[in-house]
Amino acid sequence: MSRLAIPPDMKRQVRQRCGFGCVICGIPFFHYDHIVEFSEVHEHTADNITLLCGTHHDQKTRGLLPRAIVERANASPVNQNSTSTPSHRLMTSVGEAANFVIGSNRCCTSEHTHYSPTIAINGLIVLGCAYEDGYILFDTDLYDSNGNRVLSLRRGEITVSTRVMDYEQVGPNIIVRDHFCNEPILDVTFAPDGLTLSRGLFMGPNGFIHVLPDLLNMNGLIVKKSESLGAGRCAFNLDQRQLIFRSYNFVGHSMLLDGRQFESCTFVGCHILQALEAPARLNACYFSDCTRLNLNSPPTIFYPRSQMHASRKA
Repeated sequence: MSRLAIPPDMKRQVRQRCGFGCVICGIPFFHYDHIVEFSEVHEHTADNITLLCGTHHDQKTRGLLPRAIVERANASPVNQNSTSTPSHRLMTSVGEAANFVIGSNRCCTSEHTHYSPTIAINGLIVLGCAYEDGYILFDTDLYDSNGNRVLSLRRGEITVSTRVMDYEQVGPNIIVRDHFCNEPILDVTFAPDGLTLSRGLFMGPNGFIHVLPDLLNMNGLIVKKSESLGAGRCAFNLDQRQLIFRSYNFVGHSMLLDGRQFESCTFVGCHILQALEAPARLNACYFSDCTRLNLNSPPTIFYPRSQMHASRKA
């Protein structure tokens, strides 16, 4: 008899019942296991499916973990009365430099450093990574719209909230959904040399950074398709509602410059918004084929290629 896939709704029901982790040890990386083998029952039912981590799934498959123990754990999963899963070390990324894709923006560390901050909000590093024994170990906290932490990484040790509506892990990809919207509030994929964050919310003192597939919303500043290289400094630094960029490229996207600081940056083919009452600070920046729209005036050509400025103050 051919074996059909477990229906997605049934998988979600099992994940929620099991607390988004192995019913024995609780870690948030798991297999869907038929307590009574599928070869015996020839059907999928939520009551007969549980979550086991790779180690316990392998032990059960090899006959080293009795079915009775799995049944007992399935009746009372270890995460049942906990607000988060136990921590688990991720060994997903290796190397001496990390590559990040944040929305449609790319940034990386160009050389080995002991610790690389990537995103900061008012002095608090909300995304960074350390390098230990050849591994890239991530640090971050990601939240829902109510300020509840949904996922945490501390030196590569991951914990996940068991209070979310759904947590789904398939290979290196993690998706979290909340109780108010079936759309993902977190979508992150770990790669051999970094990570891709398609959706997520960082929070810090008096600031937020909301990641969507095509942009970053940084306290109202929209950033798209930017690329940055560098070690030992933040690619995106939101400081007291001022966004500071140093030595980064912005290509073909829209930006609100009000009250921001840009040093040694390149802008190519950008559509730039700037209110007269909140001038930006532009030092040693290069602009090419950009348009500017003052909020109180019609669009005008902004620093065309024939009029490069090595240094310009707004």
